[in-house]
Amino acid sequence: MKVEKQHIFVVHSHTTFYMAISIIDYLKLPYDNCVFISDRKYKNRYFENIVFNDLQNIFVKFSPLKLSKIVFLRKSIKITDKKVNSLVNNSQYIAYIPQLSHPFFQILVSNKNCLAYNYIEEGIANYRKELYTYSFFQLSSTKKIIINVFNRFLKRIVFNHSFFGHYKYSTNLQPSPKYFYLKNNCHFFKENVVLLDWIKHDVDIELLNNCAIFISSVLVEYNLIDERTYLLMIEKLIEKIVDSNLSNLYIKFHPFQSTEIKNKIHKICDKHDLNSILIPDNESVEQIVMNIDYLKIYGFESSLLFYSKILNKTTEVYSLNNFIDAFNVKDKSQVVENSSSKELYSNCGIIKL
Repeated sequence: MKVEKQHIFVVHSHTTFYMAISIIDYLKLPYDNCVFISDRKYKNRYFENIVFNDLQNIFVKFSPLKLSKIVFLRKSIKITDKKVNSLVNNSQYIAYIPQLSHPFFQILVSNKNCLAYNYIEEGIANYRKELYTYSFFQLSSTKKIIINVFNRFLKRIVFNHSFFGHYKYSTNLQPSPKYFYLKNNCHFFKENVVLLDWIKHDVDIELLNNCAIFISSVLVEYNLIDERTYLLMIEKLIEKIVDSNLSNLYIKFHPFQSTEIKNKIHKICDKHDLNSILIPDNESVEQIVMNIDYLKIYGFESSLLFYSKILNKTTEVYSLNNFIDAFNVKDKSQVVENSSSKELYSNCGIIKL
């Protein structure tokens, strides 16, 4: 009996998930032949019938890439291959990935069962020109020497690989991947691009009157800004929201947001008599925006700000991105991202505070 070709979708956010199911609809793929892989314990309350295979325990074998992990690289690759092959019953597959800089994605596309790979949109990174030829993940000279030795034998991983370039070792793959992106006018990349509308569905969340949505960021958790500075930013933002005569604030936290930061943000809201309401991880802000007009959304540099404006032109989106330049940014790559996102925000009508 011939085993049907499988399709592996890597989803770690609502953005990548809705991109994935829009691709499935566009290509008319049977869901029985689709496998969903996640690294953030992704769930969606409207698609509880879909199985999300969480491989976070495998992702961490490659990130952050410490010397102790490099030594066991060959073993980690074998473990990854075995797990991926088990998910597709050792059949051939096409991979749909958000980017190619992370070693896991390179292992996924260089697996002997992988026939081809395609990119799916995951955020504002897809709108950054430099990431089609460059990666901002830099390594020390010692790590590069050790990695070069491993690569002479492995021929699987290219460290510092560009986010969206063509895989170096793609000898048995299609020569050029497709890029499945959200349909909008902000894309500059045109090569093999397929622009799709996201699938829209009803949401059963009812928002209170005089409300706004706040998109929190993991600047502290990623060690980009100290906690005190971030909370001062939050307080400044909340003061502006209260001055706008809004009394209810729905908060969407990042999946990696610490419990401590979450609690402190809620306390700041209490301090200003602002009713704070949590939007759970399994609820999509993107779908809320697509269903409800004239929302007010606040945040810093999150991709969700961009999508909130792109998906519904009636949405008022406010960003404090402009103030990040004055903060103690520890990672130079964040400065590049901030510059790129500010230009993108300006072009799509996001308001600077």
